[in-house]
Amino acid sequence: MKFFYTLLFLTIPLWSLSHYHVVDEAITYQNKPYRAIRSFEKEKILHHLIVNEMTLETHIIQQRIQKIDSNPATPYQKLLDKYTQPPYLLQNYGVVSIESDKIYITTDLCPSSQKGYEREFYQKLIKHYPNPVEITLFISGKWIDKHPQAFQELKKWEDQKRLSITWGNHTHTHPYHPKAPLANNFLLSKGVDIEKELLGVEKKLIEQGVTPSIFFRFPGLVQNEKAIKTLKRLGLIAVGSNAWLAKGEKIQKGSIILLHGNKNEPQGIEKANILFQSKLYTIGSLLDIVQ
Repeated sequence: MKFFYTLLFLTIPLWSLSHYHVVDEAITYQNKPYRAIRSFEKEKILHHLIVNEMTLETHIIQQRIQKIDSNPATPYQKLLDKYTQPPYLLQNYGVVSIESDKIYITTDLCPSSQKGYEREFYQKLIKHYPNPVEITLFISGKWIDKHPQAFQELKKWEDQKRLSITWGNHTHTHPYHPKAPLANNFLLSKGVDIEKELLGVEKKLIEQGVTPSIFFRFPGLVQNEKAIKTLKRLGLIAVGSNAWLAKGEKIQKGSIILLHGNKNEPQGIEKANILFQSKLYTIGSLLDIVQ
């Protein structure tokens, strides 16, 4: 019974948000160009989720925004245009690598029936690399709901500056049908509200005191033109991978590495542990895409 109450406590949001809306306003904040992409009320006070148009960093502010003329030539706007252009691939659309000598570690936290998570993997990264270790977590709302203690531990490592986490969007429920073809699966499944899926996990993260990034990973790396255009309208950038380790893809300079932190692909984690303990690589942040 004691465990039940602990679990219940961990799933209670720090704040309750209301009127969570998509906006698209060029603004100035601290004398720098930003884009307001969401508005919402927290404790009855208006807040905005904003993006630095030069660095892609996101912040949450509660002050009134000062609108300015939009600049289509900022790095953020250029990237939004670049990664919403045809051809609209069915799989692995978006940023798959970065021109860099570094590597980029991303772990997907999809809904899973597995107990726990790849805790030892994150601990090994913390042990073998200078802290805070850069990492992107593509997280789903359902995974947070089912693994609240794991989520809180990841947040704690961020607060302790052991991990520098970019909180990526991996949809709220991560729909999946094992027998369905890709063109009718994941976010492309019948009846799925794509916008609701994307905004749902953002809202959950903010309620838990986390600032979402503008990076998004399609479940199964599956998408179509409609999904990609929805992503642009919401101001998000798709991130794929050229090094899905569980599928045997090799790491190269600039690789965006795909691993699953939810215990669904232990073979990928095993390969990563061997590679990363060698310390052959320098780990970067996805924000390097603007360099």
